[in-house]
Amino acid sequence: MSALRKPEPSSQAEESTWSALSAVLDGETPRAETEHCIAALKDDAGLRQAWSEYHLIGDLMRGVAPAGD
Repeated sequence: MSALRKPEPSSQAEESTWSALSAVLDGETPRAETEHCIAALKDDAGLRQAWSEYHLIGDLMRGVAPAGD
């Protein structure tokens, strides 16, 4: 799945979590919101995949090569 095509959220709460993910990655959220997003990451494989892909995209934009497997 591409980070550019996230799955449709199944609830308003899920939409809120997806919207907060980018802000959390950028360090733009209060601690409580960051902790809520981290808790959601523990339960949501799709959100974890998006987290990984957003980090990869950010690394590539900064010219940082991904680590080899």
